[in-house]
Amino acid sequence: MRHLQSAPGLPGEAERRRFLARALIAIAALVSIMGLAACGGPATPSPAPSAPAAPAASPAASPRMASPAASPGAASPGAAAGGPAAMAATVDMGDDLKYSPEHVTIKKGGTITWKNTSGVVHTATDDPSKAADPANAKLPAGAKTWDSGNIDPGKDFTHTFDTAGDYTYFCIPHESAGMVGTITVQP
Repeated sequence: MRHLQSAPGLPGEAERRRFLARALIAIAALVSIMGLAACGGPATPSPAPSAPAAPAASPAASPRMASPAASPGAASPGAAAGGPAAMAATVDMGDDLKYSPEHVTIKKGGTITWKNTSGVVHTATDDPSKAADPANAKLPAGAKTWDSGNIDPGKDFTHTFDTAGDYTYFCIPHESAGMVGTITVQP
């Protein structure tokens, strides 16, 4: 009798190789899915619908009230750098970790509404004690510090500016990513 040795051309060996190839593909797919789940999935934001906020007696009475003069997703006409100062402006906070627009000009007594259009929490903060880099939190003399707290996706925060001057503010969780904005409040 002859002794048979296992050779690559035998049917059992081919089945074993196909099985191993399929197992490796399945493991790679599983690792990819777990990786996407860990980082929040693909960057395809789906903005949550927002209902209009109920009017309040004054902007100071309701810090999360949307300003009626603010248009969603854009600064009020003329509120961007170089244009005339407006009484209200809107700043979007997106998945790109930037304020849009990055600079806003408003009149003293005017309001800015920050809208979180991203899928992550943001803040609008002007408090040097909370800044990693003090240059990212500047206030004019006499102005009080402010902090929105966490603004969840689809939510907003409104602040009234009663002191004229130049402000630099930042997002606490994304300051190191460069999420910093500036405001000029004209008298």
